[in-house]
Amino acid sequence: MELELEKQIRSREGRRESFFKLAEEVFDLSFREWYENGYWTDQYIPYALCDGDRVAANVAVNLMQLESRGQIRNYVQLGTVMTDPEYRGRGLSRRLMEEVFRDWDGRCNGMYLFANSDVLEFYPRFGFQPGEEYEWHLKLPEGKRNERGNGSFRRLDLKKTEDMEIFRRCLEKGNPYSALQMRDNWGLVMFYCGGIFKDSIFYSEAYDMVCVGEKEETGFYCHELLGDGGISLEQAVFAAAPGGTKTVVLGFSPENRLGGAAEYGLDARCILLESDVTLFFRGGEDLLAGKKLRLPELSHT
Repeated sequence: MELELEKQIRSREGRRESFFKLAEEVFDLSFREWYENGYWTDQYIPYALCDGDRVAANVAVNLMQLESRGQIRNYVQLGTVMTDPEYRGRGLSRRLMEEVFRDWDGRCNGMYLFANSDVLEFYPRFGFQPGEEYEWHLKLPEGKRNERGNGSFRRLDLKKTEDMEIFRRCLEKGNPYSALQMRDNWGLVMFYCGGIFKDSIFYSEAYDMVCVGEKEETGFYCHELLGDGGISLEQAVFAAAPGGTKTVVLGFSPENRLGGAAEYGLDARCILLESDVTLFFRGGEDLLAGKKLRLPELSHT
């Protein structure tokens, strides 16, 4: 049976259910609640080859707006690349990739994706080249490790209307400290903040700032800071980090390169990011080349 190309899977119930099932089987990834909560927007476009209502293979297009130094560039991030085990070895991913290129080459500033270690030789066949990301690590001084800043961060519950309103308001302001940030992608933000990070969202009324962050033993992973930026990044880090924190890792690249770190006793280091996934760029502009930046953690698909 000839496989049919589907680009409107969100509105096709049978195929949508098959897509959900395949994503769970291949990646242990659930899209169902995200869809049911209304977070699947037009910026997430699966390209699927279907055998009836069964999804045989998929490559998803994510329409991304990335802002750097006041300029917004439009990128396509590819993700959810998967093939049903019964349909592997037929070149289905290649067919889908070529269809994506036909649709989007020349309509964006470039394409990128994050690849698992077992497929690193696959994407260069399509013109993708590996890129580098850098990550900032901050070591807090001894005297500050058992203190917490006076920002009084409290956990937000996005199921509560008032907390969701706070979150959306701060999100619209963006990350005032980031050299590179994602804009206007509510669906992708809520994939994280309505899912795996739903218990890791905090708000400071004093600073009118949201922090998406996770405590990891004596470390704190600060995925995102959202708000006006009325205080310095160094102050924000101290305020958001829980007591006992020794190190803070930033999920974004600071615009000011933490020039005031020494004033606060912070040992700030920018190191090459080591991960179990590799970033690849294709065509157009590599926003990170030679700049020691990273794509924001919450922009990954």
